[in-house]
Amino acid sequence: MEPKFVSLDAMYLTGIATRTTNAEEMSEAGKIAGLWEQFFATGVTGRIGDIKQPHYTYTLYAQYENGAQGEYTVLIGHEAHAADGAEEGLEAIAVPAAKYAVFTTERGPVGEVVTEAWQKIWA
Repeated sequence: MEPKFVSLDAMYLTGIATRTTNAEEMSEAGKIAGLWEQFFATGVTGRIGDIKQPHYTYTLYAQYENGAQGEYTVLIGHEAHAADGAEEGLEAIAVPAAKYAVFTTERGPVGEVVTEAWQKIWA
């Protein structure tokens, strides 16, 4: 899985989010799998107003406190036209214009393909 490097304009990602750590995610207290379950079970896509491309679902890892060792935010959602207008219970994060490495997983169970992708990225 080689990354594709792309230059992206600034965007707003809106969805549901949680704070976690890598250590927490490697234990039974991990939150990301539950965040995916919540994303699908609560119809997050239908709660985000004015989605630019509804067929793209983003998982954003942001707001790192201490690199791979500290807390960070994980947001699962979609690109919206603006940060305002997010329904209560949703969060919006501004993503600056920059060159990004984009990793695309295989299709399959989220828990498996995301774990496999991170293992390849860290290797």
